[in-house]
Amino acid sequence: MVVRGSTLDKLIKKVDSLASKKGIKKEKTVMIKEIKTLVNEYGYDPTQIEAFVPVQMGSSIKEADIVVYKSTSKKVPLIVIETKSPDKKKGLKQAISYAVSLGAKYAKWTNGDDFEVVYIQYTKDTHVEEPISDIPLAHKYGKKLKYGNGIGMPLVPIRDSDEFKKLMKHVHDIIRNVEKKALHEAFKVASRLIYAKVYDEKTTGREEYYSFQAGYAESITDVADRIRKLYSRARKREPSIFPEDLEVSNDLTLFKIAKLLGKYSLRDTDLDIKGEAYQHFLDSNMRGDLGQYFTPREITKAMVEIADPGEDHKILDPACGTGGFLLYSLFYVREKMIKKYGLNSIALRERLFEVAHYQIYGIEVSPEVAQAAISSMILSDDSHSNIKIANALAPWKELKSYGLEKEMFDIILTNPPLGLYEEDRKILDQFETGKGLPRQLSQVLFVERGLEFLKPGGLMVTIMSEDALENNERFIEFLNNNAYVRGIISLPRDAFKPYGANSKTNILIIQKPSPEIPETKKVFMAEAEFVGFDTSGKRISKNDLPIIVQEWRKFVKDIGFWGDSK
Repeated sequence: MVVRGSTLDKLIKKVDSLASKKGIKKEKTVMIKEIKTLVNEYGYDPTQIEAFVPVQMGSSIKEADIVVYKSTSKKVPLIVIETKSPDKKKGLKQAISYAVSLGAKYAKWTNGDDFEVVYIQYTKDTHVEEPISDIPLAHKYGKKLKYGNGIGMPLVPIRDSDEFKKLMKHVHDIIRNVEKKALHEAFKVASRLIYAKVYDEKTTGREEYYSFQAGYAESITDVADRIRKLYSRARKREPSIFPEDLEVSNDLTLFKIAKLLGKYSLRDTDLDIKGEAYQHFLDSNMRGDLGQYFTPREITKAMVEIADPGEDHKILDPACGTGGFLLYSLFYVREKMIKKYGLNSIALRERLFEVAHYQIYGIEVSPEVAQAAISSMILSDDSHSNIKIANALAPWKELKSYGLEKEMFDIILTNPPLGLYEEDRKILDQFETGKGLPRQLSQVLFVERGLEFLKPGGLMVTIMSEDALENNERFIEFLNNNAYVRGIISLPRDAFKPYGANSKTNILIIQKPSPEIPETKKVFMAEAEFVGFDTSGKRISKNDLPIIVQEWRKFVKDIGFWGDSK
């Protein structure tokens, strides 16, 4: 029985009634939602739409869920929509078969959340199916963009971190499955596309459409070409970091990701949601060769809380990897500033901009890893402009060319490469801990360089191997003569095992001497048996770090050498 209605309300009531009689309760919800969308978003007149339309299929008669006609006369079928099949592949195949039987140009499958559309071109003896972005708007059967800045449909923020995590996983899966890329290769492409998406949101003018989207009735090539041009424009902002080649060979990859992310505003999504979700994405992908560039967020968070940065502190990570310390520092300072200025105040926005742009710095030697850091930071108030592609152990003449100076920073937060040795004579001879030696642990040199970066009285919180702290005589002597050791927190042997490292590590807290800083032999000592994840990287409830941070704060307050306690 065909269902028709002269108005949207009448059409929906009739669909509701017949669907209930047929016992298709779940499918009814999708049908009604789709009919409302056809009228309210796509502009079709209710009298152009029919539901439960009989379709002759060989000797049997089937039923198309929804048919949209070219006009209100209902003589020429335009779109066939399948809503009952939960399986995308089967549902779309069914919609295409019904569309071909009726002579319709478009076939669509939807389950209410996801959808696929095919454009059907007819020849004398056969037909050709072409995947496209969406069905056309009413009275405009050509291509048209959907989302714009003050035009078309507005972008919407992502609701919560779980939704963002799913989106990021889907993006990564698309790249891996379509491009057949290894984990770390897919990760690089995802970082570049996130960067291009945020660039698009930032630079699209008023009354202009965004580029990063799949519009109405667009082909795969249409969408992919536009995304490639967008990336080409975006990378010119950071030409030394983002390569010319996006490294996407299949247009379908870009089409699928644009369709997935196009409706969302990454800029307007809450900062905490973006930060948690993107760090989760990094966490789940930082394995094997990339593990050295990542610090688990539980450890990162604890180290930032130990450093206790404020809005006037200048912060550096000289081995910033994917930018975790920088990101969590920004979050931490933001929470302090919200309490001071108020959540929606102009003063908060102005000061947060200043902190993000002028007070948070990172140095990373690998351009590919820096892409992830920049994508992470551009998602979080655009503090990426101070991430430098350089070797933090290079001679000072080279570092100064990047605007980096001695005694420039108040806080150093870092996890330098563990287990790697520096053998370059030009680098070794700069350092007390390296001069005259055939080689030295890179992590040791990073500590000495970190103290050079620090202002007098500045604090460095770093990951160090237990071997370096106990057996490296040159390093131990250097610390005794040039720094106050304020704390050592022992981490579980397997703390970095999920990320490819298996050495016993500690959090080392040192301070650069200053006449204003009290000299004391007291050292904060603690041991964390559990840090919130197991040896596989799976999250667990046991985490000793929050309690250790609380005890550290009591220690700082008692001695009065850092932060508000001074």
